[in-house]
Amino acid sequence: MRLNERPLHLGCLIATSVRSAATRRGLGIGIVMPIMSVSILDILPRKRGLAASMMNFTQMAVFAFISAVLAPVLFHSATDLALGAAGLAILAAVLWTLGERLAHRHQSHDAHDLSRHESCAQTKI
Repeated sequence: MRLNERPLHLGCLIATSVRSAATRRGLGIGIVMPIMSVSILDILPRKRGLAASMMNFTQMAVFAFISAVLAPVLFHSATDLALGAAGLAILAAVLWTLGERLAHRHQSHDAHDLSRHESCAQTKI
């Protein structure tokens, strides 16, 4: 192997690993997104249209912000890009956990209000 052929070989390895990572990421998103969408729609079972619209609006707004602001800032260095992706993954996990807690709290309040309403209706009969 000649010395000037080595960077080409390394470039092919890097391109292959990036393609493989992108394929795994796309597959993971394809598996997770329907589950996430259904659980988001279950937060407001009587207002699924509103929940779907807000979910789509939020996804587009976040994507626009990342594409317009974060990507140009972080794209200059692979380390910065990796740290940015890790930071966004942590932020997503934190927001998901907060959302689950708020949804659980909201459902327990709805159940409490329903039981109180039913007990009031029974005392009037």
